[in-house]
Amino acid sequence: MAAKHPLYLHTLNLHNWATFHHQEIKFDKRFNAIVGETGSGKSLIINAIEIILGARADKKLIRKDAPFATVEAIFYCEDLYVKKYLDQLGFPTDSNNINEIIIKRIIYANAPTKSYLNYSSVNSETLINFSNRFIDFVGQFENQKLLQTSYQLKLLDQYGDLTLHRKKFQEDFETQKNLKKELQNLKQISNEKNQRMDYLHFQLNEINYLNPSVEDEDNLLKRKIFLSNLEKQVETIKKILNLISESDIDVDNSTSGHGRANYPALTLVKKAASLCEQNSDLALENGNVLSLLSLLSSAQENLNEVSFILNKELGSNMDISSAQSEQELQEILERLDLYQKIKAKHGPTIENVLKFKKTIEDEMTQFESIEDQINNLANKINSNEKALFEVALDLHNKRKKVAVSLSKILTSEIHLLKMEEATIDIVVDMITEKNQNQHQNQNQQPILNEYGLSEIKFLVETNPGEGYHILKDIISGGELSRILLALRQTLSTKDLISIFLFDEIDAGIGGETAINIGKALFKVAQNSQVIAITHLPQVAHSADKLIVVSKDYEMDNSTTLKRTLSLIKEVSGIKKDKEIKSMLILE
Repeated sequence: MAAKHPLYLHTLNLHNWATFHHQEIKFDKRFNAIVGETGSGKSLIINAIEIILGARADKKLIRKDAPFATVEAIFYCEDLYVKKYLDQLGFPTDSNNINEIIIKRIIYANAPTKSYLNYSSVNSETLINFSNRFIDFVGQFENQKLLQTSYQLKLLDQYGDLTLHRKKFQEDFETQKNLKKELQNLKQISNEKNQRMDYLHFQLNEINYLNPSVEDEDNLLKRKIFLSNLEKQVETIKKILNLISESDIDVDNSTSGHGRANYPALTLVKKAASLCEQNSDLALENGNVLSLLSLLSSAQENLNEVSFILNKELGSNMDISSAQSEQELQEILERLDLYQKIKAKHGPTIENVLKFKKTIEDEMTQFESIEDQINNLANKINSNEKALFEVALDLHNKRKKVAVSLSKILTSEIHLLKMEEATIDIVVDMITEKNQNQHQNQNQQPILNEYGLSEIKFLVETNPGEGYHILKDIISGGELSRILLALRQTLSTKDLISIFLFDEIDAGIGGETAINIGKALFKVAQNSQVIAITHLPQVAHSADKLIVVSKDYEMDNSTTLKRTLSLIKEVSGIKKDKEIKSMLILE
């Protein structure tokens, strides 16, 4: 269960604020009545609180001849939800004073107003959002929450214990909204599919035309080197073969021009083997003739193998004409150029190109299934919509019953506040829109929004037979304040508002009605702080604390003229009775 008085105004400091020079006001967490003679400065306190709540600062309220005015409010906070809200906004509470929330506004005569929340600069919009969430001003302040139909519907749900029902609907509604966004995105992708698919096909065809692979690129580079050195390779092979191949020249009777034999290696090895055979009795210190013959035989085999390999290679290379090698080399260079271009686009390596190809194929596969995704999601949304409608319809019917009950209770409450002839009628209608394909007089189609199917009208008939009017259109500020007080009194244990400010609450009343208003304010104050301006001792009597505003004068040293000065006196306990008696005398 939430703690009572989770947030309340503890201190208000006024410096050069109109007729206030330097004044500090400390408030009780329950019911505070601001009292004093007409013109003493009571409304200036309310004006100061309005400024704290984000209202526009009027430079006319700067004390005469002062360069600036300062209004500072210190709130005490006992609710983690409030602190978390400020943390999310970026205005955490001071670690040394975790229960304090400080708002300060400095209004300069010749410069823009400066605003601070927990010692950090803040804009008026943030202050207004903060006050709208936790504070309500029943009076003239333009951000009065209770006149907003969405808030009235929320209070109706709280009164009827429908909050959990409403919360579940809103969670499902938010899920549905996200699904609709997803469907819209898929449809947009589908609309752009053809253009995107053309581009993907172009990229894929470009890669598939080359059909790249790491192995292919390596082979092309090797073949390029081979063909580039083909002529030189053939000449080298021929030279090696000339040195190896056999010759018919008689080795014994032929010599080179320098007196040395110049024969192929294979011929010389064979001749050496023949000599060994002819001299089988050759005496050798290391080994014998047979071992030499074995080695020479191995040499012949090796040389024959080398000759075979080189002749085969030579035959293969000789089959490639010069024109053919040039043509193949050109084709290889062109293909390698495609490799370089594709790597420049999607590389820098072939591995990167192949990964990019896989990404394209996956996206194309997704595109191919997008229509199925759209149909499946649309079916899910339609199914959810029916379920949502059933929940919203059930919530709507319950709201209608609660509205009847709340209307009767509020009517009874305002009768106690000198509105004996007034009647309140809270009407809950279904939200509809005209079907454009049907005649205007035929049935209208119900539509869902974040609140369900319901829209609320808070109607009041202040005089029998004169007709009902929407609450916010009531002209009399006093009547409006009393109706809102009755609603606050009825919902005080269910509402999340922490601070209520009441202005003009006792306009045009007295006697027993004033006593009832005081009691109603006291009841509201058991769960939320109440700050109200009153002229009536009957109302003040119910307050936990009186903020007495009086008017005095001080001498202006520069002009020797008197200047008005508003002063504050805080009264509670037994001293309060004495102050109330003085109010009775003045009355």
